[in-house]
Amino acid sequence: MKRYVLMLALLGGVLASCSKNEEETKKPLTPEVPQAPQGGLVEAGKAYIVLPEVGGANQPNQVYVDLSSGKMTKIKRDTWDLAFYCGEDFRVLLNASLAMSVKPTEYTDITKFVVPDRSILFEDDPRFPAQKLISKHLIDDPRGILQEQTGLEGTGTAIAQVSSTEEANKVYLLNMGSEISTTTPEVGGVNLQGAHRGFMKIRITRSGNDYKIAYAKNDELEKINTLTITKNPEYNFIFLNLSSGKTVQVQPKKKDWDLCFTPSTSWFSTQKEKIASPSNSVTYFPDMIISNLHGGTKATIFQSSDKSEEKRNQEYSAYNKEKALRIDFSQEKYNNQMIIGRNWRDNQLGNLVRNELYYLIKDGDGNHFKLKILSMKNDKGERGYPAFEYELLK
Repeated sequence: MKRYVLMLALLGGVLASCSKNEEETKKPLTPEVPQAPQGGLVEAGKAYIVLPEVGGANQPNQVYVDLSSGKMTKIKRDTWDLAFYCGEDFRVLLNASLAMSVKPTEYTDITKFVVPDRSILFEDDPRFPAQKLISKHLIDDPRGILQEQTGLEGTGTAIAQVSSTEEANKVYLLNMGSEISTTTPEVGGVNLQGAHRGFMKIRITRSGNDYKIAYAKNDELEKINTLTITKNPEYNFIFLNLSSGKTVQVQPKKKDWDLCFTPSTSWFSTQKEKIASPSNSVTYFPDMIISNLHGGTKATIFQSSDKSEEKRNQEYSAYNKEKALRIDFSQEKYNNQMIIGRNWRDNQLGNLVRNELYYLIKDGDGNHFKLKILSMKNDKGERGYPAFEYELLK
């Protein structure tokens, strides 16, 4: 119990504003290192800097970065609600960047009233982030693994696999999450969640190789909207905006991005051996870096031998492709889109870059990139302005 209380205290620091003596001093970007090009191909052996436009302390944007070209794709994170998997399986994801969650019902008739349940919401006070039990399976597996794993609660998608048996597909109560906050926090803090976006009810079935979704406000008994979603193998997912009833372009094609900067719901730990721990739980985090697992991107983390930034820079400079090729990314431990996740920043203070770390990224085409994160703030000390340096290894 003491350990759990300690983790609650530590989590409070993740999203809280810090005191001035804790604030990260933003380091000037190295002038001789150019910003990555927005298109074309990066040159192997040459260092580049990338400044993802997350949008400041409210972090309104999701930013997708393609390391091969340096191209960034920015999208406002409330543009979409559900993502429909384009692979062989039939899986649907929630928009984790809005702190969405679901709860299954026991029936298949979507015309029935679904009682709202505020217990599945994530709190909107950034100083006191809510924690939820993994066993309730309110969110998708943050590791990006779509299938449930035997004996591990909360794994797989929160909406069950869409079955070819019509009657097996239940109605779900859908928590639409929170609007993007426009409240400016104290310097060095974040404020992600605005007003609650309400509840809806949804039911997803299959029609051949397509998805069929029926959806409505949770108290609507007659006006039920329906839509067919067709898979596109060039993409990982097709994204749907429930307000407009239209699909929207969110992610680039599956091989055209590697990292996404975004807030997201997640677990305290995404390591397999810690998933079943009673101290593990679900909450909503800022400053996440998610790798394109479904497009074949894998990542790993290195820590400098004496845990210092100076030593990190020395080891980073010496890191080469020969060393990179020794990493066997086929191992199960790398089957995780949250390898970087929130691990790149200090999880106790929440707003300091861990400058002793550097990273190796292998994309879906087999290219290897080394990467180090330079900062997470602008010159005013405002959070939500990340910068990183990377290099294609030759």
